[in-house]
Amino acid sequence: MNLKLSDQQISTLVSDVVKACSNIETLTHAAYQYLLLCNGIYAHYSQKDFIEYYRTHSLRDDILSNVNASQHVVVRKRNPNYEYYESRRVVYEQVVRILHLKNNN
Repeated sequence: MNLKLSDQQISTLVSDVVKACSNIETLTHAAYQYLLLCNGIYAHYSQKDFIEYYRTHSLRDDILSNVNASQHVVVRKRNPNYEYYESRRVVYEQVVRILHLKNNN
């Protein structure tokens, strides 16, 4: 089973996560599902709890402060889910790049 994210899914997730970093109220369900599996993100019970927490905390800061832990760099190519983890890594890297660019402007 190939769980790899398509280019369209990657693009949408990147856009949705970046938007949620600026306004947590815009968090889509797909972005929420993606963020559930990222290290260093607030532990919670529901998307509602997640949004409530990030109304007063920085999702951007949590993403940027956990770059190394959320890169799936230890997944080996022989892992049957390698392509999925690789596509998740691509999303995270693109989000981080955009957040850094926004910070520098």
